[in-house]
Amino acid sequence: MATTTTKYLQGLRQAFADHDGAELWERFERVKRGATPEEIERLKKAYPKVPEGLVELLEFVNGTYYQTFAGVANCSFTLLGAEEEGAEYDLYSVEQMIEGGRKGFGYITDRLEGKARGEIEVDPKITNRRKEVCWLGFAAGGGSEQLFVDFSPARGGRCGQIVSFLHDPDELVVLAESFDEYLEMLMERGYDFIDEEVVDALDRF
Repeated sequence: MATTTTKYLQGLRQAFADHDGAELWERFERVKRGATPEEIERLKKAYPKVPEGLVELLEFVNGTYYQTFAGVANCSFTLLGAEEEGAEYDLYSVEQMIEGGRKGFGYITDRLEGKARGEIEVDPKITNRRKEVCWLGFAAGGGSEQLFVDFSPARGGRCGQIVSFLHDPDELVVLAESFDEYLEMLMERGYDFIDEEVVDALDRF
């Protein structure tokens, strides 16, 4: 039986084809590189509860955010969406995920308890205690927007829920209770983050 991630990628390929992006997707599949078993092992060591659906996505392509494809550096390729129609996100590589965790997310978490300037609205399912935060950042939007797997939910939340950080106004919201549910949401919405304009704007390699 096909996994949720497999179904998601099949549908994404068709979404590109439906918007004059079949050739671009085929070229992407030729030049992309999946994460190695060693890279996946490092990620699991850093985040033992990393969702299998995310692991499978990384095995397909080890990041699409400022990556090198066919010798062309700093390429980004839209692979994911979020809460708003048309919100485009790129997948972090294993190294970017681990490095992001090492550096922490202080520019967000310091504001949870008023340790930094600026208000941030927090979904009640997300902890507002910065010392408890355990997030795996896995995707970046067009600005400072990011997506996280949340391993430290508040009461009423669920370990592994998908959290979105939105900018201006700044807020943290729960998108889905799991990574698979997040992908299912994007499928149900018909991959609304892919259209002709997005395809035309993507890096060529």
